[in-house]
Order: sequence, then C-alpha cells, then structure tokens
Amino acid sequence: MKEMKLTLKVITPMFMHGADGRTAEFRIPELKAALRFWWRASHYEQDHKELYANESKVFGGVNPATKSNLVMRAIGNVNIANFNRMPVGQKRGNMIEVGTTHGVFQINILDYLAYGEHERINRQLTYTKQPIQPTDLTLSVTVADERYADVETAFGLLSNYGCLGGKSRNGFGSVQVFDDNQNEIQATLQGCNGNDLPVYTAGSNLVKRWKTRGTHESWDAALAEIGKIYRDARLQLETRHDVSRRSFVALPVNISGQRGNFTGSSQNSNIRRAKPYFLKVRKENERFVGYITFIPAVYYLEKGPQGWTGRWTKEARAVWKTMNDYFNGHLTTVNEGGR
Repeated sequence: MKEMKLTLKVITPMFMHGADGRTAEFRIPELKAALRFWWRASHYEQDHKELYANESKVFGGVNPATKSNLVMRAIGNVNIANFNRMPVGQKRGNMIEVGTTHGVFQINILDYLAYGEHERINRQLTYTKQPIQPTDLTLSVTVADERYADVETAFGLLSNYGCLGGKSRNGFGSVQVFDDNQNEIQATLQGCNGNDLPVYTAGSNLVKRWKTRGTHESWDAALAEIGKIYRDARLQLETRHDVSRRSFVALPVNISGQRGNFTGSSQNSNIRRAKPYFLKVRKENERFVGYITFIPAVYYLEKGPQGWTGRWTKEARAVWKTMNDYFNGHLTTVNEGGR
C-alpha cells in the first residue's frame, strides 16, 4: 500500500453539508465520488465491462468482493465562518442587470450561479446553507501500489477541471490538489482519443477550454467574470422566455417557477441533463483565473428499437457551437496537449 499526504486548497466557497443539509461539513464520500467521476472521464476508450471492473478495483463496487483499495481521511478543521452574502466586488463589479415584468433591477452574478443554495427570507436573499470557506485541508490517502497512478490521475483531473459540492459546475467548490512537496497534481482530458461524442461525460478530441484574458485579485472577481460570460452566452441563444435552444445546454430550465423543455420532445419536464460546461477558478502565481471547460457527451440517451441513441444530439451540437463561438470571442483558448 502507498500512503501520501495531499493538500486540498479550497479556492471558492464549497456547498458541502452534513446530515441536516445546511451545516458545512467536508465529506470524504463526496470527494471519492468526484474522483470516481474524473477517473471514469479519462478512461472512456476502455471496453465498458473492463472499465467497470477496473473502476471497482479502485473505488469499490456493488459486489462485496470488490472492496475499495482507496482509503482517505481529512486532517484538521474546515473554515466554516458565518456566511451571509456573496461579495459584490470592487465598484459593485459582480452585479448584473436583469429585466422582469416589474422592471429592471440588479442581482449578484454569484447569487445567480448559486441558485438553489439560498432562500429569500423577508425579501432578503439569505444563505441558510453554510458553505466551507476558502481554506487548506490536509488529506491522508492510502491506496494499493498498483492503483496509485489511477488515483493520482483522478486527483489531477479534479485539480485541473473540477469542483466539489453543490453548484460545482458553476465554479463553487473549486479546488486544487498539491503533493507533500507542494507541487500541484495535474492531468488533462485534452488529447484523449476519439472524435465521436462519448455516451457519458468523458475525454475526447472534442474537449475545449477557455480562460479569462486577465487575472484577478480575488476569487469572486474571477468567478464573476466567467459567470457573466457564461450567462451572456446562454441568453444570446434566443429571447429571454424562450427555452427551445437553451434547454440543449442543461435541463430542466426554470422560468417563473415553471420547468421548460426542448421543442418537440415527447418527454416530460422532469428530464435532467447536466450541462457540458464546467466553470472553475484557479489560483496561479498568487492571482485568480477563471476557466470554462467544455466536455461534451451524447445530449440525451434514449433506448429505442435499435438500441441506445442520442436522438437530440444534432440540435445540441448546433447550440454548443454557438456557445463555444461566443467563448472564443470573449475568452482565451487553452490548449493543454495530450495526457
């Protein structure tokens, strides 16, 4: 068995909670689930039966015989200082204008990205679900020697692309992982084989990445910049109350308390499809940089007479291209090369 001490740097507030769903708590099972997700994303080219067998050897499986070879524990306490509201930024730079039937008013783009983690109490937006604040955590990790490379790759992908906790694809819970020599552990999905869309979120030649053209003094300024650009990219797809194209980014789309769906679907409005875009903030050279990563997969998998198909993928590709073209015009393209 190989043991290692890692430092997990929490860059943006992390919405990870205990049993009551409100008290901030760092949970190892959520970390392990994220590592499993990123490990799977980097091994798509394997035969699916082989993929599942190898995944079970690293992270465990439903069969009692496939016990996990990975043991982790967090050392120390997390930063759970009282949190009431998101920073508005210098000169209120995190604020955006939104229009409704009642007029135009300002909201914080960070509250927009954290939708679902706050409540409106007495007309005030209140974070009743407390996040873990930016902090450093020490992780003790024990893994079988033959699985060390697998776990290191998973940590590297999490550090490069991923976040932990609620609203993780919107940039909250951004983390970076460092070894005991304080070298960041990194891996990339760019350069993975395959020009076809994977049937689940995984690396392929279709992965794209962008970053902010400048750097920022604070995490909130970096997240606000990519949050505004992401929101603008979605809104320029169509008019504000039309969801026929925006629903090819993620489902469901909530408008005025109603759930919208894509035009022509025979499915109901309870369909869920996570967006293929991953927002993240990284700390580089003591400054903060915002990233958006595009990791596409078959839009909505349906089982028909001829097997599993992505019936709406052609329409989704057209929407993704429009979004990606917008990012090309407002962010810097990142080419990371092979794995």
